[in-house]
Amino acid sequence: MKKFKWSTFLWKLLWVIGLIILSLIILNLETQVRSYVDSTYIFSLIFWVNLMDSIILGIYISLIFVKKWSLNINPTLLWGVSIPCLFISIFSPIMITLGKSIHYWIIQISTFEVFGIVSGMTLILSLFSNQSKIEQL
Repeated sequence: MKKFKWSTFLWKLLWVIGLIILSLIILNLETQVRSYVDSTYIFSLIFWVNLMDSIILGIYISLIFVKKWSLNINPTLLWGVSIPCLFISIFSPIMITLGKSIHYWIIQISTFEVFGIVSGMTLILSLFSNQSKIEQL
């Protein structure tokens, strides 16, 4: 029977507590931004805050999956998933800030926030990959 490690349990519990704290910070920030937008009518700020929130949340979620904190870049994950998801998620806030007209479905896809979360997660996981060089090919 395997020995139960309290240190790993404690780290996971601290991660959950950190997730709750991060969620409260994001909720407070979004509330402040919405009240600012209500007074200034700069609606593009909501899109930028949602983008940053989703990327930061994705980075934080990925922290639980990193086993070894040594820089070992997985280029296929970085260029194949992280960078394209970052472009998809950042496209709509840029176009809205510039005042360009874009299709409604592009706004829906980029504000879905999943692409920002996936971008943040895969960025960290691609930088601290646990795979060997042979598995990456």
